[in-house]
Amino acid sequence: QEFIEAYDRAVALPGVGWNLTTGLSWATPWEFPPLDRETRALIAERYPDLLPLGVDGPVLDGAGYVRLVETLHPRDFTPQTVLVSFPALVAEAHKEMVVSTFEKITTSLQGSGLYVPSETLATYLLALQAKRFVILSGISGTGKTRIATEVAKALGAFTDTAPKPDLPTEPPLNSDTDYVDVIVRPSMLDQKSMVIPRRMRALLPVTASREVRLTFDGRHENIYLYFDSVRDVAHLMFRRVVGAWFRETFMIDDRFRLRIVGADDPDTAEIELVPLIAGGVPVAFPESSPPLTFIPDVARQALIAVRPDWTDNRSVLGYFNPLHQQYQPTVFLKFLLDARDEVERAERAGGQARPFFAIFDEMNLARVEHYFSDFLSALESGDAIDLHDDEETVDGGTDEGISIPRRLTIPPNVYFTGTVNVDETTHMFSPKVLDRAFVIEFDEVNLEAYGRMVADPGDGAVPDHVVALPQFTGIGGEFRSPDSSDWEAFGELDGGRYRQALIELHTALKKFHRHFGYRVANEIARFVVLADTQSDGLMTADAFDIAVVAKVLPKFHGTRRDVEEPLKAVFQWAIDGSSGTRTDRHDDRNWVADSGTHLSFRAGQTSRSSTPATGTEAETPDATAPRPDTGSATRYARTAMKAWRMLRRLDGGFTSFME
Repeated sequence: QEFIEAYDRAVALPGVGWNLTTGLSWATPWEFPPLDRETRALIAERYPDLLPLGVDGPVLDGAGYVRLVETLHPRDFTPQTVLVSFPALVAEAHKEMVVSTFEKITTSLQGSGLYVPSETLATYLLALQAKRFVILSGISGTGKTRIATEVAKALGAFTDTAPKPDLPTEPPLNSDTDYVDVIVRPSMLDQKSMVIPRRMRALLPVTASREVRLTFDGRHENIYLYFDSVRDVAHLMFRRVVGAWFRETFMIDDRFRLRIVGADDPDTAEIELVPLIAGGVPVAFPESSPPLTFIPDVARQALIAVRPDWTDNRSVLGYFNPLHQQYQPTVFLKFLLDARDEVERAERAGGQARPFFAIFDEMNLARVEHYFSDFLSALESGDAIDLHDDEETVDGGTDEGISIPRRLTIPPNVYFTGTVNVDETTHMFSPKVLDRAFVIEFDEVNLEAYGRMVADPGDGAVPDHVVALPQFTGIGGEFRSPDSSDWEAFGELDGGRYRQALIELHTALKKFHRHFGYRVANEIARFVVLADTQSDGLMTADAFDIAVVAKVLPKFHGTRRDVEEPLKAVFQWAIDGSSGTRTDRHDDRNWVADSGTHLSFRAGQTSRSSTPATGTEAETPDATAPRPDTGSATRYARTAMKAWRMLRRLDGGFTSFME
């Protein structure tokens, strides 16, 4: 309050707020909410030497409060918006500051009532690190979407759910006589828009976007008044003639006045804009106040519900409306622009950009190739996606005053996850999509552990196969695409055993023209190297097995004639690594599934009229009873199980990876 009063005396204008781009902007004193005990405790813990603030400490002076706001930036903030709240000044905003370890992520998921096997969680985290487009497939009801969102939260990303404070009634303005003074800010010139001061809203009620008549420089023009219902903020859009005049007339820190004329009828009320004397009055902070780093706090998680009628990328990226001569952005496009701004901010500060997580729910309700193909190409090539070719849109000529670039490069700190169910209402994925994704099956349902994992995780819980990441390094801000350096590092693991095994699999599939390319090889290598590093070498073999299932098998789908022999080659490789003459152990009919998770060898289940490495095998029943197990150990158990299941589905004439 002391700071506000001092500033008011200096500039003779009521109220002050804080703005990322310009420093000071207008707000009202009662728009600064108090700090609760939990928040004060968190701030005191995080910044013990920053400000004189304790749980029951003294009230901050105005300068200290503004500097605190500068550090703990609000979520719902854009440079041209007058501050209406500081939602970062709550405990929730500090969660991202906690380092996310594998154990903490597991605990967070259990605290949300989710049971996720440690192997599944480790696979998902490694997949995000190795390939920033991950597909989660499996039976419905396993919580794929919720798990993806909760993992994003555990990694520090939150959704746009900041509460708005209840503000008291402000002193009313008199129509036709009272003005509101405004200082020109860079955002007004850059984006050709401004926020209507809240005091004017009583005379000009705004509940929906519409046109309004503006009087300026002896002229009259209809301009667009955009209403942001989420933030409860109204924007005046200075487009075309008005925008050109505004830029020619004003400079930063110039002043002008706004007045409502004819407020008796809000539908016909006009706004008058009158220029004043240029020049603002700077505010000097005490020299003893320490400089702080200002990190904008925006929603870094977006949940996109895919619709069956999506036939191109307009529902994802928006489009240029030729009737209104404006670009119609989507929430997801704004999300990408926020991610881009985060990268630019991090580069200026010399730090690391924070990760953003985009989750596409029911991704295959529409054909992924139709609405997501541009992303697939851009993620691999790094090329920009063409959006429009309108200069005014680049200058902020949208309803919301957002500057939309002509071409957008997918920011390197955005990670994509798509959830998938397969039924008669969904579409299958093309090889192009599967080749550019990391596919993980979410089909394990542990009803024995269900409910008890959260209530008492240390007593009576049914443990899953422990595959964990004790040295988990987090999701890096800017993704690095796998390359040949990963392949070289992969060759150094365990004397090159895993790389040689992958080469053997590639050779076995090449004769059927089902082999994979350099991209898949690099991505498998990156996945395994990351797992080896973050598990102290304890997960390396498991990770290699998991990576083959996720990157090689998803592209196998078709009829018996198309895929039976390649699948048998994969099965043979998974059993003992052999790609030579087949034996009884290489016959998938001699194996049975135990509880759906492990294979057991039962010699003599069937006999074959021939056992060539290629060609058609004739199957005849064996009259003798199955002989005892002569060696159920498999070299790569997960790959063997998945290939076996896909071969069993061929009995119906067709098979695919996704079930």
